[in-house]
Amino acid sequence: MKKTIPHKKITVSSMRKLAYGAWGKPKDPSTNVQLNIDITTLLNSLPPGIQLKHVLIRLFSMVLYEIPELNTVIIRGKLRQRLNNRIFIPTIFRHQRKMDLNGIYIDDAYKKSTNEIKHEMNEKISNLRSGKDQRTQRVIRLFKRFPMVLCKPIILAIDFIQYTCNLSLETFGLPTDPFGSMTMTFLDKFNIRYANIPIYGFSKSPVTIAIGKTYASDSQKILPLTVTFDHRHFDGYEGGMAYKKMIILFENPQQLFK
Repeated sequence: MKKTIPHKKITVSSMRKLAYGAWGKPKDPSTNVQLNIDITTLLNSLPPGIQLKHVLIRLFSMVLYEIPELNTVIIRGKLRQRLNNRIFIPTIFRHQRKMDLNGIYIDDAYKKSTNEIKHEMNEKISNLRSGKDQRTQRVIRLFKRFPMVLCKPIILAIDFIQYTCNLSLETFGLPTDPFGSMTMTFLDKFNIRYANIPIYGFSKSPVTIAIGKTYASDSQKILPLTVTFDHRHFDGYEGGMAYKKMIILFENPQQLFK
C-alpha cells in the first residue's frame, strides 16, 4: 500500500531525543521568531507579472531543500527525513454561500520557475474556489455530514492511519499529506505585519511562516515574518543556518529567478 510520507532513516542527536521525550504533539514545543527582512533589492528585481508571494514560495522551498534538517517528520515516535518538499498555502473560499478555509500545496517549488509557480497557484486556487478540486470537496462533504462530537475521533482515526501507520488514504479519495513540509500564510490582504500562527497538530509540518504586509523604513522596504517551529524537530542552530541562507537569497535575488 502506498505510504503517506516517503522518508528515510536518519541519525538523531541526543538533544532531539530529549526534546521528543519532553514534549507531546505540537502544542507545547512551538517556538516563535519575528524577523524584519530588507527586500528592497528583491522588489527592484521582480520580473513583470510576478508577485512577491511567488518568489517567497520558491525561496523557502530552496531553503528546505538545502537545509534538510528543517524538513523532517515524526512517524511512530521516530524522527524521519522527508523525501518530499511540499509547501501548503491556506486559502479562503466560499462553500454553499459560507466562507471556509482550506488550501493548496506546491510541490518541489525549488525546481520550478516563479512563472510556473504563479500559473500552478492560480490554477489550484481557481479549482478550489470553483469546486473542481475533488479531493478537497470530498473532505468538506465528509465533515459537513458529521456532528461536532464525532469530528475528534474521526481526526484521530485518520491521523493514526496516515501518520502512525504511514498508510495513504488516497484509495478512498482523501488527500495524502496535504500540508507537507511547511505552511506559508500571507497576511498582506489583512494589513497585518505579525501573527504567531500556531502549528496545526494534524498537519505534521514542523514550520509555519506568517508573511506580513511589507512596509517602508527610510529608503528600505521591509518584509515582516513570523516563524513558528516545532522545537522537537530542530534547534536554533539549524534555524540559524536557514536564516543565513534566506538572507543570502534575499540579497542575491538573481538566484531566485530562472
